[in-house]
Amino acid sequence: MEFLTNLLHKIRGRSDADFLLLDQPLEPQKGKIKKEPLLALSDGQLVMVVDHMFDDIPSWVEWDPDTQMVSITQMGGRVDEIRTAISRKYVETLLAARKLLLVSNKEDGKIMHFVPFLVRK
Repeated sequence: MEFLTNLLHKIRGRSDADFLLLDQPLEPQKGKIKKEPLLALSDGQLVMVVDHMFDDIPSWVEWDPDTQMVSITQMGGRVDEIRTAISRKYVETLLAARKLLLVSNKEDGKIMHFVPFLVRK
C-alpha cells in the first residue's frame, strides 16, 4: 500500500515531506457540484454520471438520505457535494450497493472510477 501511495504522490508532483508537515490539523476543503448527477442501476451495478471536474482522484461517494446530499471525497481530503432528490423507495436498493462506477469530466473527455459507495442511515 505504501508503494502505491508513494507512486501517486510522485505522479501528482508531491513529495513525502509535503504530507509530513502536519503541525496543524487539516481543514477539509469543500466544493459544490453545479449540475445534479445522473444515478442509474443496471445489471446490479450502480453508476453515477456527474458533470464535474475533480481536483483530485475520487476515493468514495456518500449519500445522506436525510439531507439529500451526495458527497464525493477525494484522495487529498477535498469533498465536493451536491444536493439531489433520490426517492426513499430506492433507499433499500442503494443500501445493498457497495461500489459505484463514477463517471466524471476530464480535460479531454470522461474518466471512470470504481469507488466505494456509502449510505448514511
